[in-house]
Amino acid sequence: MGLTVNTIKTEVVCQWSANIPSTPPAFTAAGEQLSVVPSFRYLGSILSEDNTIDNEVQNRIKQASAAFGRLRRRVFQNKNLHLRTKVCVYQAICITTLLYSCEAWVTYSRHIRALEQFHIRCLQCILGITWRELWFDCGANPNSVKRVYSIWEGITVQCQHNIKSHLMQKFRRVFEGIAKAGQSTDLNDFYTELFITERVSGEVNKEHEVRLIETASRKPAKEETPIKCEDIFKPLPGQDQPSRTIMTTGVAGIGKTILTHKFTLDWAEGKANQDIDFTLPFTFRELNLLKEKEFSLMELLHHFFIQTKGIRRYDRFQVVFILDGLDECRLPLDFQNNPIWTDVTKSTSVDVLLTNLIRGDLLPSARIWITTRPAAANQIPAECVDMVTEVRGFTDPQKEEYFRKRFREEPLASKIISHIKTSRSIHIMCHIPARAARLPLLGPLGRLVRARAGPLSDPLQAS
Repeated sequence: MGLTVNTIKTEVVCQWSANIPSTPPAFTAAGEQLSVVPSFRYLGSILSEDNTIDNEVQNRIKQASAAFGRLRRRVFQNKNLHLRTKVCVYQAICITTLLYSCEAWVTYSRHIRALEQFHIRCLQCILGITWRELWFDCGANPNSVKRVYSIWEGITVQCQHNIKSHLMQKFRRVFEGIAKAGQSTDLNDFYTELFITERVSGEVNKEHEVRLIETASRKPAKEETPIKCEDIFKPLPGQDQPSRTIMTTGVAGIGKTILTHKFTLDWAEGKANQDIDFTLPFTFRELNLLKEKEFSLMELLHHFFIQTKGIRRYDRFQVVFILDGLDECRLPLDFQNNPIWTDVTKSTSVDVLLTNLIRGDLLPSARIWITTRPAAANQIPAECVDMVTEVRGFTDPQKEEYFRKRFREEPLASKIISHIKTSRSIHIMCHIPARAARLPLLGPLGRLVRARAGPLSDPLQAS
């Protein structure tokens, strides 16, 4: 019987006994020397020179974790599905992925422990068992458990207080509108609700932004259900579970960044979304600066938010990551080729961390909010986004509300509103908050405003 060896595909893995020196022999085929490699993948399994299955078990757990994460919200946390159905799906997909080719494994207790820990975590999620319930139902001395729990709770509360104080200091004051040079305005004083609506996931509008502005300004708001800023992570009518990953699109100056600031500030001040344990806002502009560096997810969080250093297990909390300004991203965001990354303590590139965080492989319990201009939305694969929303700017009533908040003197506010209504082009442009802040300060009306309000700062300094 003849045997044909493909010298391009064939590699050699040497597995040594403990008492034999590890000097690899030379293997040749058809006069060509075959390469000696430390590991080789065959039919989905990894054969390694150390003769163990440690890497194979970790790889299987990563693959099964990724499969579980993609089904978590739609299947395992879906209250409309029967428990038996969830278990059948779990066995058919996750367990099959986890134990693929296990017949050839030589397992030790450490491998069994790792597999069982993953299996138990998945079952806890399917059954809706929280870690707090595990603490008090573990059979330990109740008083001891309560003492440990109270210490842990105190650390958590302190970290929450510190991060909320930091975010309030960062986002409460902004330079906007009629603030005098060098002075800032309280965000709560001038913030006006924007018209936000759901959009079809995966839809990318390639029209020029100027056309998008005029089209949006003519579209009646009553055709679509508006979404309030504080309700962005609440289930929509007809939905059972909130979306994990939300993308919010909108043209330049429409108010996407201020929207995320208001959401964060309301959480920090205790006004809304108190079911969220931690809100952590990032900008892609900041993340771009770390392009060449490596972090674990924990290290990245501590780099931006040192106030969270007391927290070690983010999977035990409801965490929201805000990623603002995808259109400014200079990272590859290579969803196709980046490796699966599930360990929050192991370092890798920021690009790998972000793609796995968005995809749901890393910290799948977290919620993600991404903002972007429409043209950059396709950088995130449609299957990684649960809901797409669009900021349409101000409706006509919201325009009036904005000007009355910004110009507290009623005669002046009424005069500005009347002037804007007389010009169709100005009325359309005031649909965009950044333009609404600047247009009344131009021309004869601007001289009147400056006479009444004093020296003005550039209104577009608002973040």
